Amino acid sequence: MINHFSVYRFRNTDFDDPDLLGRAYEFLMAHFAETAGRKGGEFYTPNMVSKLLVDLLQPKEGMRIADPTVGSGSMLIQCIEYIKNKNGDWRTLLLFGQEKNLYTWIICRMNMYLHGIWNSRIERGDTIRDPKLIKGEKLLLFDIVIANPPFSLSNWGAEAAQNDSYDRFKFGIPSKNYGDLAFLQHMLATLRDTGRMGVILPHGVLFRGGAEKKIRQALIDDDLIEAIIGLPPNLFYGTSIPAAIILINKNKKPAQKGQILFIDGYNCYKEERSQNILRPKDIEKIVTAFRKCKSENRFSRIVDSQEITGFDYNLNIPLYVENTIEEKSININQVLSKISKLKTLEKEYPDLGSIISTELNGNDNIQPDMWKFVKLGDLVELETGKRAKGGALREGTVVSIGGEHINESGYINWENIKFIPEDLYDKHLTQGKVQMNDILMVKDGATTGKVALVKELPFEKIAVNEHVFIVRSKNTDIIGNQFLFYLLFSSLCQNQIKKRFHGVVGGINRSDFNTIQVPLPSISEQRDIVKILSAVDAKIASTQQILDETTLLRKGIMQRLLSEKLRKKK
Repeated sequence: MINHFSVYRFRNTDFDDPDLLGRAYEFLMAHFAETAGRKGGEFYTPNMVSKLLVDLLQPKEGMRIADPTVGSGSMLIQCIEYIKNKNGDWRTLLLFGQEKNLYTWIICRMNMYLHGIWNSRIERGDTIRDPKLIKGEKLLLFDIVIANPPFSLSNWGAEAAQNDSYDRFKFGIPSKNYGDLAFLQHMLATLRDTGRMGVILPHGVLFRGGAEKKIRQALIDDDLIEAIIGLPPNLFYGTSIPAAIILINKNKKPAQKGQILFIDGYNCYKEERSQNILRPKDIEKIVTAFRKCKSENRFSRIVDSQEITGFDYNLNIPLYVENTIEEKSININQVLSKISKLKTLEKEYPDLGSIISTELNGNDNIQPDMWKFVKLGDLVELETGKRAKGGALREGTVVSIGGEHINESGYINWENIKFIPEDLYDKHLTQGKVQMNDILMVKDGATTGKVALVKELPFEKIAVNEHVFIVRSKNTDIIGNQFLFYLLFSSLCQNQIKKRFHGVVGGINRSDFNTIQVPLPSISEQRDIVKILSAVDAKIASTQQILDETTLLRKGIMQRLLSEKLRKKK
C-alpha cells in the first residue's frame, strides 16, 4: 500500500476540498467507533452531537477554546467548522485539549494535523489528577470550554480532589463512584469571567442526591446554569443511556438572571439500524429554542430559580417540561365503519359494534363524575425478580421474563424466551414468581412502562428478572387486576411513568410508581369497562391471527413458486 500511494501527492492543495484528508479521517474514526462497541464512546462523540453543542455555544474569531476530555478532538474541529461556515478566519482560534489515553491522544494529534491545525495544544494526562493546561501554578482560562466526559466514571480521582491545589472543587466533592460533576467543576474553574461552557452528562446528575445535590444547589444559587437540554436516547457509541447538555454562563444577560431554560429534545431524532441520530432539523429546532429563550408548549420552558428550589434543587427535565403528546379523540363509529369496509375481515366484527354501542350508549352504570383519584401505592403491591447469581448463564427449564419479552400491544412474547436453572428459581429467585392474571411492567431501560397481562401459564415455573415489576391488586374487591392492566396501559398512567423516568440507566423506582394518581371507579363499573375492552382485545387477537396466517400463506406461496422455478431451471 505504501508503494502504491507513494506515487500520488496528497497535499491539501491537490484536492477540490482542501479538508478532504481531514474529512476522510473523521469518516474512518466514526466507522471505527461504531464497530468498537463501548470502546468507541471513549474516544469519539458523534459528529452531529458535537455540532449541536458547538452551535449552542457560538464560538467567535480569536477565542481560546478548550476540551479537557478531548478524545479524538471532534468537538474542537467542529468549532473550526463553525467559524468557516460563518466565513470567519478560523486560524485566529486558539485550541487546547487534554486526553488521558495514549492511543486516543495520538489519534487526536493526527486528527488536528490532517485538518491543517498546526497551532493547537493537545496535552496527555489525567485531567482531574494532573491537569496539564496550566501556566506556572495556575490553570489556563478560556472563553469557551466544551466536553463530553466519560459517563459516571468511578475511580475518577476523589482522593486527589480532597487536596486540590487549583481550588477546582469549591462547590463540593462528588461521590467516588460518579465523576460527572468533578469534570463539570474542573471546566468551570477554567472559564474566564465572561466565559461559557457546555458539557454532556448523564441524566443522573440532574437529580441524584448526596454530594451531587449540594453541588447542584451551589450552581443554581450562584445563577451559573443557563440551560438544561435533554438529548434523545441511544445517541452515543457503546451506551444507550440518555444524556443532557448543561450550559453554563458566567455572564448571563440581565433578562435571564435567576432563570434556567429547560429544553426537552428527547423526541428529536431519527432511528437508525445501530443507534439514533440527530438530523439537521433536530439541531436547528433545539438551537432556535435556545437562542430565542422562550417557552414553547411541550418542548421548552423558562423556569425561575424559586420553582427549582421548591423541587429541592431537582433539575429533572420532566418536572418542568411536559412533553407527552395529547391523544386525539377517536370516533368509534368511524373506526367501526372503516373496519366494516375490510371485506376479508367483515365477518369477524358484527358483534363488536353491538357490544360497544350497547355498553357506551345504554349503560348508565359508568359514571366518571363520581370517580375519585387514588395513589397506586394504596391499591397495589409490587414484586420484582432478583438478579440471578452464580451460574446465571446456565440453561435450565424455568422461564425468565425480561423487558424484551413484553410487547407494545400488552402481550407476552413466549417465543425466544430465556430459561434458567431450577436451583436459581428456588434459591435465588425467592420473589418474582409469576401467577395467572399478574400484570408485568418493565421498570427500567428504554422500554420502561410496557405492560402485559398474564392470561396463560404455558410453563410450570415462570419468573420475572430484576428489570420487571409484578403488579398485583391488594384487594380485588376494590380494584380488579384486569381493570388495573388497562389502567396501566392507558396514556393517563404512561404519561405519569414517563414524568418519573430517571436514574443512570433510566427507569421508575418503587416509591415513584406508588405516587402515580389514577381514577378509581366502583367495582361494577370496572367490570363493565373490562367487558368492553376485553371484547376489543378479542377482536385484535383474532385479527392478528388472521394476519399471521396470511403472512404464513404468503411465505408458503413464495417457497412454492421459487422452488418450482429452481427445479425448472435445473
